[in-house]
Amino acid sequence: MRIGLDVQTLETNEARRGIGMVCLWTIEALLMSGEHELILVGTGSEPPAVLSSEIIEATRYVQMQLPGDPREHLRLGCAAEFLWSTPELEGLDVYHVTSPLMPDILLPVAGRFPIVATLLDAIPAIPEENDGMPPPPWYEQRLQILRTYQGYLPISKSAADDSESALELARDRMTVTYLPIRDLKAVPLDPEAPIRYGLRPGYVVSVTGYHPRKNIAGTLAAFARFHRSEGGDRQIAILCSVQPDERSEIEGIAKKLGIADHVVLTGHLTEDLYSVVAGASASLFLSRYEGFGIPAAETLAAGVPLVCSNRSSLPEVCGDAAVLVDPYDEERAAEGLQRVLTSHEWRDALIERGLRQVRKFRPEEFLRRIINGYQNTLKALVFQESATSPKSDGPRLRIACFTPLPPRMSGIADYSVSLLKQLACHADVDCFVEAETRDDLPQLNECGIFEFSSFESRHGREAYDVILYQLGNNMHHAYALPFVRHHAGVAVIHDFSLLGLKRQMARALGRRYEMMLQFAEEY
Repeated sequence: MRIGLDVQTLETNEARRGIGMVCLWTIEALLMSGEHELILVGTGSEPPAVLSSEIIEATRYVQMQLPGDPREHLRLGCAAEFLWSTPELEGLDVYHVTSPLMPDILLPVAGRFPIVATLLDAIPAIPEENDGMPPPPWYEQRLQILRTYQGYLPISKSAADDSESALELARDRMTVTYLPIRDLKAVPLDPEAPIRYGLRPGYVVSVTGYHPRKNIAGTLAAFARFHRSEGGDRQIAILCSVQPDERSEIEGIAKKLGIADHVVLTGHLTEDLYSVVAGASASLFLSRYEGFGIPAAETLAAGVPLVCSNRSSLPEVCGDAAVLVDPYDEERAAEGLQRVLTSHEWRDALIERGLRQVRKFRPEEFLRRIINGYQNTLKALVFQESATSPKSDGPRLRIACFTPLPPRMSGIADYSVSLLKQLACHADVDCFVEAETRDDLPQLNECGIFEFSSFESRHGREAYDVILYQLGNNMHHAYALPFVRHHAGVAVIHDFSLLGLKRQMARALGRRYEMMLQFAEEY
């Protein structure tokens, strides 16, 4: 396959954090088989600095071409037609966006070929995980764009459930990929690493982040309860990137709990991360919400017994290989920690189950699931094959039609059904529509019906004689406008001005910069 992969995430401050790592892991997985051509797409003139020389040699980097500065597009909205305006991207089988809901990523406008997007979580749209606040306007705008994409790759079944319920994304477009977890038993470890951070043998580790949902306060409270019951001089290492004021806050919590001398804040670790995790006697991970929970899975892979939250994706990722507790139940968490540290039989069983559990997340499995997601997306573009042509005396025209169809609430949709039934008596007609599922289609057996992003490949294989556009002044026609601008055809104009449609596209779809250029051109 010829795959375009969006690497804008690697041009941001997230490049070396979880979201950036997902992007890097996706690149590495797609390169494993050696069967696919991988084109990396970003805004810079050079590939992101975080990419290794091996990745750069094995891929091709393309700078997206846009009218104007990408930063200006982002200042005014979130989407642009760079898949159409970048010549090097012609002929892709699929384009993959790895972080569509980040605020500083320019999203591609759907249409030229299928777009799939990684789904990490739905936190801003879940009130209890977002301090009771509604999603910010920029998030809603990105969701509108995301809903026009053809495939979704959630990183857990939990993320898929939340994306369906909270984000209103079509479940039948989703393929769960999970994330790749390396065999950490095969990674060279430095036994001196814990000593460099002042850690004594027997310490507990917590790999986390500074955010309320990461529940650092609850983690410290659970450890403090354990410490009071056990005594001794065990330490807890908080592996977390913190700013000075955040460090002071965590130290203040530890002091109030009476464990200040037993808490070690290592800051962000890179080279020493796995060595410090693997050297721990146990791990405590009480996050309230995770799209996948990389720290939990990596703890299992390192052969360290885990006491883990029972929320969101974590039971799915951990299976029966961890002590699962309510993250608000500090007593149960302390009891779990006590058990894994004192019962050697229980501890050994957990470690064995953990190593077995993470085999489900091998990089080879990640690759297989991604490719399966691409293939599922491509198959789903065909809603209804073209009808068999009746016998005729000569060759028949091949017509491609872009129009909304029922049950879309539009008089143009009803009009188009009547027209297409008549046209199909004299020509071979394929209709290219915006539809979420096969159920979202009318009874129109006379025509082939396809998802609109399949047009370029079908037209490339066997060109249509005529492209017919039905254009009206509402959002049901937004998907067709890039095709109108790039493929000459016959347009039925149902409204003299499309100004209302373009205003809606600017506001709802984050396309203010492009619409401003078009307003100026038309004026």
